[in-house]
Amino acid sequence: MEHEAFYRLAVFAGILLAMGLLELWWPRRDLRFKRRQRWLTNFSFAGVNGVLVRLMALSSVPLVAMSVAAFAGHYDIGLFAWLGLPFWVELIAALLLLDFAIYVQHWASHKFPLLWRVHQVHHADLDIDVTTAVR
Repeated sequence: MEHEAFYRLAVFAGILLAMGLLELWWPRRDLRFKRRQRWLTNFSFAGVNGVLVRLMALSSVPLVAMSVAAFAGHYDIGLFAWLGLPFWVELIAALLLLDFAIYVQHWASHKFPLLWRVHQVHHADLDIDVTTAVR
């Protein structure tokens, strides 16, 4: 997809904006700290994280993963090719598997000390709102 990054960012920003507006209109609790400072802090964390992820994306890791995927697709290798399911079933299964992988990653970030030290920044937020997710 030619403009995938733009679409992903637009969907993310739209959902974040909608959730932020809902929190402004119908807050579930009173915040202990000013929203402006918290949002600045949390979005700063997100910005640094985004830069680091982009730098990692320039490494060979994504290239290897994409090369293996292209190779598997070209030669019809892999579980979905073997099962021969309809596209819509494969799409739903792929989304569920990816969501499960994110769950396992989050679980591991709580169980392994090195990962927990990095993930702890997310849990250090003293007020929880929509921006805690990007922290």
